[in-house]
Amino acid sequence: MGKAVRLIDIAKKLDVSTVTVSNALANQRGVSEEVRKKIVATAEEMGYHLPRSNKNKKNEKNWLVGVAISEKYLDEYVSFYWSIYKEISKIATERGWLTFVEVLKNESEEKLEPLLFVKEKKVDGVIVLGELSKEYLDFLKKNISVPLVFLDFYERKQEADSIISDGFYGMYFLTTYLIKKGHRDIGFVGSVLADSSVTDRYFGYSKAMRENGLKENPEWIIPDREENKPLQGSKRDLHFPESNLPTAFVCYCDLVASYAVKYFEDRGIRVPEDISIVGFDDYLFPGLSDKNITTYRVDKEKLAKAAVKRLGKRLEETKGNYHPVLEIVSGCIVEKETVKDMTV
Repeated sequence: MGKAVRLIDIAKKLDVSTVTVSNALANQRGVSEEVRKKIVATAEEMGYHLPRSNKNKKNEKNWLVGVAISEKYLDEYVSFYWSIYKEISKIATERGWLTFVEVLKNESEEKLEPLLFVKEKKVDGVIVLGELSKEYLDFLKKNISVPLVFLDFYERKQEADSIISDGFYGMYFLTTYLIKKGHRDIGFVGSVLADSSVTDRYFGYSKAMRENGLKENPEWIIPDREENKPLQGSKRDLHFPESNLPTAFVCYCDLVASYAVKYFEDRGIRVPEDISIVGFDDYLFPGLSDKNITTYRVDKEKLAKAAVKRLGKRLEETKGNYHPVLEIVSGCIVEKETVKDMTV
């Protein structure tokens, strides 16, 4: 039996986007009649079966899914969340869904203004990518009547499904990796209570230190922002001790790790010869660092797949009690060039 034809296969043959193919096959607006006929003809020629032809009614619905991203995450480090959104869009499109993104302005978040696609009731479900303020999340949940999934963060009340990377154990394994390399004096870079991701990663670091009989030095817990103020863009103002430095720092993300590398090298402190630096994400915007930073890889494709799958289950539910789910997606350590082996 031949391999099933996918939307992306049709898109590649016609040199158009998968969204255009999906819109055309679903007879949605935004595609000219000429292009639609060409796509339909090509799909039939390639043996593609429209989801609507499936006898299983659950697969007949072409869901409209909105993805919300806060403006505060879309500055210099824009590509990390955009890359996750592209994964969501690709996976959703292959299921016959339509997706579109809305950027929540900082002012709108502060004033508790609704997302437009929620206000205008244009979507069947929403994925929120990146943590929003507690006030806005409460406002959103009270004013939304469609399924909601949080991606890359969770909330204390746990009233919606959440998909997160394994920040706790990822940082635990990363810190343990440094300890196995002979490091005993290890600091942490990140404002511990700034958001759930930083908090989880700090406690992963703390667990590894304590299990190995190592003490945390308060002078080596370095904030990257003011915890009582919202993050504005990607700029970080790091302040390390002038003396009595540890042999290594674990940073809550690669962006912060890149700033730490620059901070030390600007002062003649070599990485990794004089101090080791590790990050988290395995994603760094090109040009931010001359060093390839050892890190813990976040599997963006698995995160996106889990979010789409979870939303799909919620969209298909018609009755019964709903119990929110917290799903954790694991990653792996990626060794690069910013860690010195102290055992050699």
